[in-house]
Amino acid sequence: MIRAGLAMALLAVGVQPAAALSCLRPDVTRSYGYADEAPDIYHVGRGTIALDPGQTVRGAVDAAEPEPYSLTGTFRGETLTRDGFDRPVTLPVRLDLACAGPWCGTPPDGEAVMFLRRDAGAGYVLTIGPCPRDVFAATPDVEARVLSCLRDGGCSAE
Repeated sequence: MIRAGLAMALLAVGVQPAAALSCLRPDVTRSYGYADEAPDIYHVGRGTIALDPGQTVRGAVDAAEPEPYSLTGTFRGETLTRDGFDRPVTLPVRLDLACAGPWCGTPPDGEAVMFLRRDAGAGYVLTIGPCPRDVFAATPDVEARVLSCLRDGGCSAE
């Protein structure tokens, strides 16, 4: 009788819906390739984003398909040239944030390397989903790899 009760309890636990988000491992050289092959113009920047007053990041959402949303802010840092991240800039930026179930993109916390898409109407746009491909921690390795893409004439999106 105890075994039957234990088996029923394990079965009840086992049929709970499992939800997991599976993302392709982020790779700055692949992201460089996407940006390089896109019809849009991208600038690679290293810096921080300060949200404009009144802008609020949404937390986890229970809806199956939460609506994407946008925030505005300012990027402060340097853009990439053949000499490295050496061109100081301050740019208005729109952050387009998307979700997949309860997993949502969030603005970078601290200094990051970002692929900023130039947009005639919005200035610059940073797209961040639950599997971000346009934002990377600003580490020496990430910076060296993206600089190598620029100097060597590109990197593959594959």
